Amino acid sequence: MKKRKRIEPKPIKEFVQHFEKQKKFKQGLIKVKVTKAWKEVVGQELSQISIANDFSYGSLVVYTKNAAVNSELFLRRNEIITKLNDYLGSNYIEKISFYSKSSLFEK
Repeated sequence: MKKRKRIEPKPIKEFVQHFEKQKKFKQGLIKVKVTKAWKEVVGQELSQISIANDFSYGSLVVYTKNAAVNSELFLRRNEIITKLNDYLGSNYIEKISFYSKSSLFEK
């Protein structure tokens, strides 16, 4: 009978790092990091009336509750981009687009 080679378990961190290096998974992982970072960077008040919805190749799409919030965030976009990139530790975000979509915030 052939002996099976025993495989030692690896920490989950190693597993995630391995997939982060593969191009097809990298963009998806960055998207998750960026959307989570949005809540931390803009704060609780703004995160309740805005949602980082999509991220693709340096462009972040944010939906807001109304046009007034759009205007406020648009004026602060360069500051927000800098803070998000600092928080993420890399220059992932180059551009942010804001769109009003009040239906996302109705309860």
